[in-house]
Amino acid sequence: MSPLLAATIWILIGSMALLVASLGMRVTSAALRDEFLHPSRMLRALFAIGIVMPLLTIGAVRVLALDPVVEVALVALSMSPLPPGLLLKHRWVDTAEAYSATLLLVAACCAVLFVPFWLVIAQVMPGLGDSLPTLRIIPTIGGGVVLPLLAGMTLRAVAPDLAVRLSPKLHRGAVLVLLLMLPVLLWRAGPAMGALVGNGTLATLAGFTLVGLGVGHWLGGDDPQRRAALALAAGSRHPALALAIATTGTLPRDAVVGALVWHLVIAALVGLPYILRERRLARAALPLR
Repeated sequence: MSPLLAATIWILIGSMALLVASLGMRVTSAALRDEFLHPSRMLRALFAIGIVMPLLTIGAVRVLALDPVVEVALVALSMSPLPPGLLLKHRWVDTAEAYSATLLLVAACCAVLFVPFWLVIAQVMPGLGDSLPTLRIIPTIGGGVVLPLLAGMTLRAVAPDLAVRLSPKLHRGAVLVLLLMLPVLLWRAGPAMGALVGNGTLATLAGFTLVGLGVGHWLGGDDPQRRAALALAAGSRHPALALAIATTGTLPRDAVVGALVWHLVIAALVGLPYILRERRLARAALPLR
């Protein structure tokens, strides 16, 4: 892996960690306890994110004649716990912050078990075994998701006023870093992205997002805010963690990066109508004043 690509991945992971920490700072202890008092919500979410999506993805890879780069990208995405989209979009669709934080924490912790399990399954599949050979993603999940979320929650518990002031600043800083890194990713992956146009890659990635939105919406329960949060979580995944998984194998790094950058673009475009719909429904459900 080139030094530029490696640095880009770690900067992305760092910016995601800031987003995660900012979310943790917005969640009160009382709201968090309320979420943990309803374990069925988390079980449905874990089933959608950690079981259904990887299972459907690996099944599709077995059945469909996909480009090996696309296969690795899809499997890596299905293993990555939760997307930045959950952290960025939950404001737009009025999803419950406590549910988002709890979902992020529980899914990231369980990914320590889910990722090795699905890696073992993937390694026995022709073409994927050599392309997903490492468990180095586990400490990345811990450092990029679990620890910053716990740090944000701890700060909210011990210094709530400071957390309230610091959270939006961290959020804006992380978003700025992501925007600054986007041209670097596009420049690095541009030729590879162009090579993936016209071979079914874009349709496959769009299908991944659509299926994830459907699974999350179906298993999200009756509450529209939590249902939207789970749909967004299942439909798009943490791109930096997916990059860390997919670029440790034997396939060309540029091609894998190109496929994952396409996922970012397509997930945003495909998910936008759902976001707008859920936001409209949420506003319509508000009582008239």
